[in-house]
Amino acid sequence: MSNGKNSGGGRDYLIPRGPVLSFKEAFPQIETILLTINKTGKGINWDSGLEDPGKGIYTESNFPGEYIPCRNPLCRGGGFQIGNIIRKMVQNVEENHKGSSLCSKVSDNCSNHITYSIQVDYKKEIPQEAEL
Repeated sequence: MSNGKNSGGGRDYLIPRGPVLSFKEAFPQIETILLTINKTGKGINWDSGLEDPGKGIYTESNFPGEYIPCRNPLCRGGGFQIGNIIRKMVQNVEENHKGSSLCSKVSDNCSNHITYSIQVDYKKEIPQEAEL
């Protein structure tokens, strides 16, 4: 789960059964990423200062971490799992992905949901120089 900023830049990633990593450490093969989300439900006006408070835009420098938190004031500990989606994209070398997700706390009567679009540019492999 995201637990704040770290010295590596961006939010922390908790790799399943592993250490907490920065975005760049968790996904070294990603050059750039663009995550666009549209939130609907209670408490979506959490991004004060944005023209559209229901919309969030994230890149590798401000990525939200494993979860996008739910902002419903009645929801405790809910959110939207995004880390696994990114891992599957990397595993399949997928460049574009769209989908939607319900808050993980639907059992607590939270009906908030997001729609999202993810665009990934991968780093080009640097060919190894031939040995002389």
